[in-house]
Amino acid sequence: MKCLRPHEWADFARGNVSVSRSSLQADHLQSCAACQKVLHRVEAAQRALKAVGDLPPPELGNIRTEASLRWRQPPARTRFYWMTGLGLAASTAALLLFFHYHAVPKPVQPTVIAAMPAPPAPFNAVVTLLSGDVELERGGVSSPLLPTALIAQGDRLMASGSARVAVQWSELAGVLLKGEPKGDLRFEKLSREMQALALPNGQIDVRVSATTEAGETLTLTTARHLVTVHSSWFVVAADSEKTVIEVLEGTVEVTDLSSGTTTTLRAPVRAVFGRGQERTEPLSAQQTAKLRVASEFNLLKWSPSSAAGPQALLDKTGLLDIDSTLEGNVSVDGIGLGRSPLTVRRPLGRHFVEFQRPGYGTLRRWIDVGRETAPIRLTPLPLPPPPPGDLPAEMQSMVKARWTHIRACYERQLKRDLSLSGSVSIKIRIGEAGQVTAASLEHSTLKDAQVSECLLQEVKGWAFAKGRNATLVYPFVFRAR
Repeated sequence: MKCLRPHEWADFARGNVSVSRSSLQADHLQSCAACQKVLHRVEAAQRALKAVGDLPPPELGNIRTEASLRWRQPPARTRFYWMTGLGLAASTAALLLFFHYHAVPKPVQPTVIAAMPAPPAPFNAVVTLLSGDVELERGGVSSPLLPTALIAQGDRLMASGSARVAVQWSELAGVLLKGEPKGDLRFEKLSREMQALALPNGQIDVRVSATTEAGETLTLTTARHLVTVHSSWFVVAADSEKTVIEVLEGTVEVTDLSSGTTTTLRAPVRAVFGRGQERTEPLSAQQTAKLRVASEFNLLKWSPSSAAGPQALLDKTGLLDIDSTLEGNVSVDGIGLGRSPLTVRRPLGRHFVEFQRPGYGTLRRWIDVGRETAPIRLTPLPLPPPPPGDLPAEMQSMVKARWTHIRACYERQLKRDLSLSGSVSIKIRIGEAGQVTAASLEHSTLKDAQVSECLLQEVKGWAFAKGRNATLVYPFVFRAR
């Protein structure tokens, strides 16, 4: 019997030939080594392909693997063996390719996650001055304001009586709320670029320095008006009926909320807005200077662009807690800050504190401000009586009433020279209406001429209840206590 063709051996291996021929083929297979070799290879290839078919399909993505096995009828026996080996090699290559893609893990593409922008740092304001009873309302809950509190957007401050509270949010920019008769201030928006305040009732002093960041704007809403300012220093008093504005520096715009009309105010000016009460008048130099003194509220040096926010100011300052047995006016480093008791925030280091009460001597203290709150307890003493002499009773009464201001001329220079003492005699001319028409320096034993100049300016503003036409010389005696 002749050798079978390759496809016939494949059918024989699968059992697809008839029984009659299978016996003959089996006999031939036992005697033909070549057929045994071909059959062995066919069976091996069939087992390999069956194993591949039983495996789960690989995840090859867009790669397509294909193996093709073609059989031709060879013209000779050598081609038969060559084609058989080629088919087996193709099957093996397909199998190896499958295991290569199945066993070698595909590179994992890194997942790129867009960086989320960091949330903006909270913007807070710092309490720089606190005197009297002030309430802080936050989230609908009210509690006494502490000098260490930070003021945030949405907060509300309420002051009454003689209470005062100053809040600062950037370089030389802040607000002072006064409690007379009753103050109500709301921080509707508080950010580096925009501060929106609301004042339904009360009086505030506002300062927005020209050194603040470019584009920074402050708005203040009263019951009837909107005040817009970029750089200014002004005072606002408001209630349900009218708004009074005194501009000390810069320019502000006032818009009527009902009509929409806008008025521009340029310093120095005082304006009243309300139903049937509109009027504008310039402020004199003396009025402006007086308002400046009353509007000082302890603004501190603080860079608004610091990434640390209010912490940059807190790290460089400390609290000074000033109390007294009798209520009086307190000045720190020459700046009047209101009546005692009060708490003030000042830069770390040494500071000069003054206490004044009419009829009592001025108290002076050097105080070191550190990380911990520095308490001060002051006990004022009554002033000594005026120097004796054959002077009119009206003159002695005037000197007694103005003694605090008289001694302030001396004590301001005493800070520079603690050994300063002596007397200053001033020649005073009193007119027929009781006013001082002239004042000049008669004699002085003080080494500091600024004390004499200050006294002359003080005396020139006096006026007596009774008119008299007289000239007298009055000696003012100063000694350090």
